[in-house]
Amino acid sequence: MIKIRLWAALWALTTLALSLLLFGSPVVKIGLPIALALSSLCLVAIVPFNARKPGARIRVALGCALYSLGTLVALGVAIVQQAPLPLAALVLLFALFGFFLTGWAWFTRNRQRRAGYFDRED
Repeated sequence: MIKIRLWAALWALTTLALSLLLFGSPVVKIGLPIALALSSLCLVAIVPFNARKPGARIRVALGCALYSLGTLVALGVAIVQQAPLPLAALVLLFALFGFFLTGWAWFTRNRQRRAGYFDRED
């Protein structure tokens, strides 16, 4: 689960960087950067917590799913605003990566940690 949380942290920072770049763009109205920033906060919320128990792992999957839904809303905003096609494709790419993170988190939610598997006794 640590790998998922690390990827979520990197992707949240990437999404925030994109929303900041779009905030200063004259082509895009304010709704798209706000939707992207709010969706990235869903990933930021799950990053600092250790997810060793099944309930915490489900919360990680839920945070990734909320990010995916938020980026789909941002894609809808981009389509309504008639944003340029490369920008809409970029937002779609972000949504697809969110779905990838969601699937990864969902399918690894029941894994058990093997205590002592890599530990050596001295």
